[in-house]
Amino acid sequence: MTADLLLSVGTVARRLDVPPATLRTWSRRYGIGAGARSPGRHRRYSGAEVARLEHMQALIAGGVPAADAARAALSASASLTPVPAQTRPPRGLRLPLAGAGPAARELARAVMAMDEGRASRLVSAALDSAGIVPAWDQVLVPVLRALGQRFERTGRCVAEEHLLTAVVISALSAAASRPRPAAGGRPVLLACAEGERHSMPVHALAAALASLGIRALVLGADVPARALAHAIRRTGPATVFVWSQQQATGDPGRLAALPPGRAALLLLGGPGWRQPLPAPARLVGSLAEAASVAAAAAQG
Repeated sequence: MTADLLLSVGTVARRLDVPPATLRTWSRRYGIGAGARSPGRHRRYSGAEVARLEHMQALIAGGVPAADAARAALSASASLTPVPAQTRPPRGLRLPLAGAGPAARELARAVMAMDEGRASRLVSAALDSAGIVPAWDQVLVPVLRALGQRFERTGRCVAEEHLLTAVVISALSAAASRPRPAAGGRPVLLACAEGERHSMPVHALAAALASLGIRALVLGADVPARALAHAIRRTGPATVFVWSQQQATGDPGRLAALPPGRAALLLLGGPGWRQPLPAPARLVGSLAEAASVAAAAAQG
């Protein structure tokens, strides 16, 4: 990086939303800081050094002690992508996140700045440090909800929401694919209702089940009822989970096409399902509930 792209302590502090004294403390205590100096002997940060600090900050926000976060960031520094000088969004593009924690706020800043690399690191750090369900409830959902509310008010933030959706699904899929001891039993079959394109909750449930050692088969978005029925006959799952985000896709009548008796439990998730639901179906209200019920059925 050339000298004119090196950043001052004040600039980096504003980007990370921390006091300059915090950066000096991290440098002194943990050896993670600026490697260059200006002609006046002031510290100057390269893009790679800023990326390292952002990685450390994401780990801290997820509950990792500062010393451990610094060691992890220093170890991972070779794989971190240097960030450009302008990553903080203009004030008019910042998301209101009343009551949200620092990890959600950091993620919102990265998303609104369209900084995909930083958003990806923050999401992965939250999933790794907090766990799938806490990260979903406390970090991902608040930002996703704020983006949706911004769109409803202004018609904007479509690109930002798509960026975050892609980042989150990628991170959840990676978490779901990590090898874990299998708990045995029949799999859990996960799908979105016919016509439903919002598949992120399905991937979140797959990752949550994987963390419990439960095997899940993800069919993804917009699964026709006949295709879902075919998959049930082929796999004999312990549980079938179907997500509906919108009322247009939440027609319980389509569930009649599912083969009776092949699944021990039919779980429905999302605000789209219309009442009344068929007697065998159970509506779950959260990721934690869905994971708990599905895991118990798969292990039973």
